[in-house]
Amino acid sequence: MKTAFVTGANGQDGSYLCELLLSQGYKVTGLIRPSGDGRTSRLVNCLGHKDFTLSYGDITNPSLAYQVANGRWDEIYLCAAVTQIMQSYYAPILTFETNALATARMLEAVSSICPKTKIYFASTSDMFG
Repeated sequence: MKTAFVTGANGQDGSYLCELLLSQGYKVTGLIRPSGDGRTSRLVNCLGHKDFTLSYGDITNPSLAYQVANGRWDEIYLCAAVTQIMQSYYAPILTFETNALATARMLEAVSSICPKTKIYFASTSDMFG
């Protein structure tokens, strides 16, 4: 059974991705922020599935990338991102840490711990204008 780790699992793309992977026979762990509103309504079709685990963590936490890499996943999907343009103006450092630095940390951790793991970086098209 293939394994996948999905950050931003409660976002639109992350939740659809979790459903798709489960339908294809993957064991999936979805990561959502421990802060904020904690919405899981988009994950209603995943919660309770025997091969789905919900995990809480802050993608901007430097140690998270190494914790994830130690899971030795077959695939990691980076869907967590600051996606609202106005939010990026009000919190540019948070936007950079979430959309760029967290990705760089994940790539570094995976390349040193489990280099055969495939990574997909979705983030947001909004960051490109």
